[in-house]
Amino acid sequence: MKRRDFLQALGVGAAIPAIGVAAQAAPQKLRVLALSPKKFSSQFLRGITQNQNLEVQFVDAGSTTTSAARALADTLESKTFDVLVSLGDGFADVLRPILEQHALPAICNEFGANIPQHLETSPFIISNSLKLWQSEWALGGFVASQRKTNIGRGNTAVIVCTFREAGYDLPYAFRSGFESAGGTILETIVSEDWAAVLEQIKTLKPAHLHIIASDGANLEMLRSAQVPISASALTKLSATTAFSSFGEDAVLQLGQESAALLEQAASSDSLNFLKALRNAKIQTARGVLEFKRNQNQNALYLEKNGVRRVLESVSEMHPRLNDLRSGLRSGFTNTYMV
Repeated sequence: MKRRDFLQALGVGAAIPAIGVAAQAAPQKLRVLALSPKKFSSQFLRGITQNQNLEVQFVDAGSTTTSAARALADTLESKTFDVLVSLGDGFADVLRPILEQHALPAICNEFGANIPQHLETSPFIISNSLKLWQSEWALGGFVASQRKTNIGRGNTAVIVCTFREAGYDLPYAFRSGFESAGGTILETIVSEDWAAVLEQIKTLKPAHLHIIASDGANLEMLRSAQVPISASALTKLSATTAFSSFGEDAVLQLGQESAALLEQAASSDSLNFLKALRNAKIQTARGVLEFKRNQNQNALYLEKNGVRRVLESVSEMHPRLNDLRSGLRSGFTNTYMV
């Protein structure tokens, strides 16, 4: 099948010059380019290769979006693939022009630690996120609404964040969610000296404490502040948590979801492969996964005392979210947790 016919069938027309695509008589196995930081490659590939009908080649994306784009462009100069499966925050934006140039469909997986600055979509990209920032927002709103019912304790909170997480949008998202529900954040403390943090908490006297720390050891000592605690989905601490990912290994899960999406899409003919990806609806460990505007629309969950409930996610057009997009934040550009 000619590339121009393929693009026209997708509705993207002849605006992109024809360069050529694989003929319809393609190999039986889908040729998959797996692009992720080397740190995540083992578990990510383990998840992807659960689909045995894939021929997978791994390429190290490095630690930034820039290095990922360079790695993809260099690889596609000499080799041809049927689909890209990537892992890394912010990859969709930087990979978009390369994918469109080569007419290469892609599943771009991400942790979702940063609020996207652009809402643009591409017909070639399916975005699958763990929605970490949405979870923080939803948890902030839930906590503030619960604080209102606790007469005499006030509706205040302190955020404790490690250096590693401070450069992402997680503390900003929790703060915005909390304040949008009528609460007040007294302070965001960025530190890993828990003894000093504990003294600050005792001085500030918040009604609630929220912790964002993926690698924090000895966090349990903060319980001596005797303040109700919530924690990010990444934090290894028994506390009220919001998340969209079940299980301890999120990287493995994203690989498994990509494999399931490819299995469903590959059952269609080559002309409808990308359309099948966009219309995919699969059952996963985090519930039903489907896509709208090429982004996954699965629910966010709250877990408290072993009980789970669905939380309402933030609207993409929320005024506070628009303010965050345009405001100045610390803004790490490396893919999350590298």
